[in-house]
Amino acid sequence: MENVAKKEMAEALYQRGIASFSKGKYQETIEALTNCISMEKAEQYEYLEADAYNTLGMLFFFAGYETIALDYYLSALESARRQYNTGGVVSAFLNIGLLYQAGKEYSRAMSYYQQAKEAAEQDLRSNDVLLVLYADIQIAQLYCRMGQYKDAKHLCKEIENFAKVVADGEFLLTKWMLDIFLADHVADYTRVHLLTEEIINHLREDEQFIEQIDFYVDVCEMMFAYGNVRETRMILDLIREKIKDTDFLRLKIRIEQIEVNYQKEYGREIDYKEACKRYIKLHAQYEALLIEFRRKNLENMASMQKLEEQKREFERRSRHDMATGLLNKKAFRHEVEQALMEHSGETMNAMVFLDIDNFKLVNDSFGHLLGDEVIRALSDKIQEHFAEKCICGRFGGDEFNVFIREVEDMLELECKIERFRESFSKLGFGEDGEIYVTLSIGVSYNRGMSVSYQSMLACADEALEKSKEYGKNRVSYYEIKRGRYSYA
Repeated sequence: MENVAKKEMAEALYQRGIASFSKGKYQETIEALTNCISMEKAEQYEYLEADAYNTLGMLFFFAGYETIALDYYLSALESARRQYNTGGVVSAFLNIGLLYQAGKEYSRAMSYYQQAKEAAEQDLRSNDVLLVLYADIQIAQLYCRMGQYKDAKHLCKEIENFAKVVADGEFLLTKWMLDIFLADHVADYTRVHLLTEEIINHLREDEQFIEQIDFYVDVCEMMFAYGNVRETRMILDLIREKIKDTDFLRLKIRIEQIEVNYQKEYGREIDYKEACKRYIKLHAQYEALLIEFRRKNLENMASMQKLEEQKREFERRSRHDMATGLLNKKAFRHEVEQALMEHSGETMNAMVFLDIDNFKLVNDSFGHLLGDEVIRALSDKIQEHFAEKCICGRFGGDEFNVFIREVEDMLELECKIERFRESFSKLGFGEDGEIYVTLSIGVSYNRGMSVSYQSMLACADEALEKSKEYGKNRVSYYEIKRGRYSYA
């Protein structure tokens, strides 16, 4: 019970970190989210790790410490991939893209936005369509920043279609900014004005403004560049009021830089001088903060390295069956789905599904210790016979799977599986080595076509049932394309 409560505490720490982040409090955010990352979590909370890393990346990005921000984003990416968390992967790619975009490295930013889109498109469930939309908007925006308006307009057709399906009526600040770029390009200043008013109204009421704050500052800079004096002044005042109690000195410096330029262009000399003084003072505070960050980061590095070692071990345990070392059911499915996604349909893949004949009788008659010995011996034989181009896993109990990629010769495959079956049936167990067990095996294969993991597994399972039906200790094959069985 205590262990369960400890695992659920990770969510409470994450929520505390997010609350501190929304208030712009560095130290409180770092402490809560770092503790969240380091804690063992129940399966339903594992996604929090990638989200925590992404938030820490944003925190240090807002601090102006881009190197640490990038490290956290890359950790978020690694964590999300381990957990098969598409949203975390896409968010990490988008955040890295934004980091490079802020540094005017547009080609590198575009590369990460494209990777975000590809990751989201791998599995187009309804929530992932929204992720594709986010990626498309960032790509289109970047096209505008690069002056490639034709490409941006072409992509907008896809964006409008996605928006109708998954984001109808939902506020998307980045989409409004894209619309401002495009409206300004065609000199539709009435639309620019209307969109800006909408954004200002939203900023005024936005309680969760922190995650979008860089976008609001971008809008402010755009308004100043367009010569929209009133809108620039309104956004400046709103942002300054919202971030005054935060630790976000980098953002405050960005705002003060706009203020200096604004007063130089439109204000009185006395206001311009005051703005310059505030800017210089903020810069001095910022330099002191960076020194403190560097010191604290060095302190954190040792503990984070230890955490990485612990996570690698946890990742190994979470992906592998502890008794055999083979991939567990969840990890096996993910690896096979990735392989099938890359499959062109021109080559043949095979799914092997096997179990031990009369395994319950073995356990009941000779004890679970011998049963465990049989399971370990079988996993060793699987790894011995199926290595190159194979994915090996334990489905559960006495059931095992092998996925064989790029099968070139069907006869060779049949011989390979038969050698494996015979080799295992000759192993002797027990003190005298006089206890023998056999295997029933079902194989499905997808000659000249693409099929899903579920289809291959279901067909291999059907073939396995045929092996048992016809006396066990044999191999049955199911050709998916023709829907027919054959037997060895």
